[in-house]
Amino acid sequence: MTMTDKMSEQPASESAIAPADNVAPAPTTSESACAFTEAAETQSRIERKQCVCRRVGRWVGGAIVILSFLASLAAYVCYERDQLHVRQVARRATVNTDSVSGQVIALVKSVQSVPGSRQNDQYFVLRSGRATPAQVLSGGGDCADRSRLLCSLLHQVGIPSTMAMCFDPDKGNPTHTLVEARIGPDEYMIVDPTYGLWFPKPDGEAFFDLLDLRRDPSIVSQRVDELSRMRPVADVSAQYYLRSYNGYNDISTFNWNRNTVTRGANRLLISIVGETVDRWPRPRFIEEPQLAVATLAGMPGAAVLLLATLLTVKRWRATRRTP
Repeated sequence: MTMTDKMSEQPASESAIAPADNVAPAPTTSESACAFTEAAETQSRIERKQCVCRRVGRWVGGAIVILSFLASLAAYVCYERDQLHVRQVARRATVNTDSVSGQVIALVKSVQSVPGSRQNDQYFVLRSGRATPAQVLSGGGDCADRSRLLCSLLHQVGIPSTMAMCFDPDKGNPTHTLVEARIGPDEYMIVDPTYGLWFPKPDGEAFFDLLDLRRDPSIVSQRVDELSRMRPVADVSAQYYLRSYNGYNDISTFNWNRNTVTRGANRLLISIVGETVDRWPRPRFIEEPQLAVATLAGMPGAAVLLLATLLTVKRWRATRRTP
C-alpha cells in the first residue's frame, strides 16, 4: 500500500469515528445508584408528609367530633331539664280531665293565662332563635311563643300537635299562629292559645280543624260572636282582631306561598296526597330552640364521621383489588 492510499483512508476512518464523540456516555453504576437513592429519599419524604397529614387530620377530626357531640349533648341536657318543668305544668293542668279534647282545652286555658303578650326576647344560644317553652312560661310571649309552649305541653301528655300559621293573602308573610292537635286516629282540632279559642262543631261532639278553617274562615267570627254572647266582658281587642282578620283561608303548617318554587311544590303535592299537605306536622327540632341547637351542634361531628367512614370503605376496597 502506498503512502497515498494510507492518506486517502485516514479521513474515512476519522469520519466513521467522529459521530461517536457526540453520544452521551452511558451512566456508570455509581451514578445509577445515586439517582435511585435520591428518588427513594424523595418518595420517603412524601410518605412522611402524608403520614403527618393523616395524623393531623385524625387529631383534628377527632377533636371536631368530640366538641361537636359535647355541645350537642349540653344543649340536649338543657332541653330535658326545661322539659321537667314543662311536664309538671302539663300534668297539673290536665289532672282532672279524661278525654283528649278536654286535655287540649285545659292546656289552651293554661297557656292563655300566662301573663305577658309581647314577643318574648329571650333566646337559647342563638339570637336568631325564639324563646324556649320554659322561658315563655316565666315571661309570656306573643302568638308564636304561646303556640310553641302549647305544642310542648301537649307533647308532654302524649298528644301529637303542630304549629300552624295564618298568612297574609297578599304579601304571604305570617300574621298569626295557632296549633292543631290530633285527638283521634283521624280527628283533629284547631286551637288559638293566644285568645283561648277552640271551635266545636254544632253537634258538640267534634271540633273544627285546620282544613275546616281553610274552607270556611267565617267559623272564627261565628265562634267569637258566640263567646261574646256567653262572655260579654271578653277581650274587645281580640274580638276586633279575629272578626276583621281574613287570613284563616290561608292557614297552613308551612309557608307554601313563599316563592314560585314552593307554590309549584305545593300544587304538585296536593295533586298526589290531597289537601292534607297543608297540615303536615312541622319537625319538633324546628320549634324547640334547644333541640335546634343540639341538632346544629351535632352536624359537624356527624359529617366528619361520615367522611371518615367513606374514606375507610374506599381504602378497604382498594386493598381488596390489590393482588
